[in-house]
Parts: sequence; structure tokens; C-alpha cells
Amino acid sequence: MWLVPEHIFLSNTDLQANFAARYLVLAWAKGISKMVWYSYDNSSWGSFWNSTSGLLLPAYAHSQVHKWMTGAVVTGCAQDSNLTWSCSLTRPNGYTAKILWNPSKSTGFSFSTSLDRKWTLGGTLSTISGGYTTVGPKPILVENQAGF
Repeated sequence: MWLVPEHIFLSNTDLQANFAARYLVLAWAKGISKMVWYSYDNSSWGSFWNSTSGLLLPAYAHSQVHKWMTGAVVTGCAQDSNLTWSCSLTRPNGYTAKILWNPSKSTGFSFSTSLDRKWTLGGTLSTISGGYTTVGPKPILVENQAGF
């Protein structure tokens, strides 16, 4: 899985941001504690930076996921029959959350109704109700209280 030349499929910065976020979450879930984004300034693929624009969308996605993960413990990641990934997080004082995405389509996902806030990769926070949201290739975080 990790050796696939992902740049073949990452034709724009939005797709690159999605990949960077998912890669970070899955590496963390596998227990990888240190990671280097090699060639972060390579303008052909996977760029986090360029001299004209500065930080690019994949860098912001990486930063947002890092915020989601800081201080949290991942209790498991799994892909369901609909191909939706769900990674469960906990923090002290009863905090619970899930990082969700579906790499191939937009689809609905049900979860505990106690999860009532949603963060996007862009850092936007919204409230949700009913234990249901739509997920797609861009990871989101649903949580039960302020976590960071």
C-alpha cells in the first residue's frame, strides 16, 4: 500500500491534500511515531511548499490532521463494506471522535449521536445532529466536545 506511486493519481492540490491527510492518519494508526515528508517542495507531486505561493493546500491539510491527533489516542481504524474509513480517537475526560473518509465516493455514514461537531480539513467547525453525516475523499473529524 505505501509503495504505490501516488503522484500518478494526484493531479491537483485538492487530491494531494486528501492523500497527505489520509496518509498521516493511517501511519499514526499503525504506530509510526516519526515521519518525514520527503521532497516537500517538489513541484511535480506532493508539494507542501513553493517559492511563489508559500504553503500549499497539502501542508494545511497535514497541519489540520496534526491538530486532530495531538493529545489523542487512536483506538482503531477500519474500512467498512462501503469502503468508508473510520478511525476512532479518545482523549481524557470522555472525549471521543472519529476521522472519516471514503476514498472513492460521497456517501452517508452513521455514528454515535453524542458526536455533534464536525471539523473539515480546512479548519471549519460546524454542529451536526442525528449521528449522520456525508463523507467523501476529504477526511473530516466528528467529535463530542472541544478537543484542542
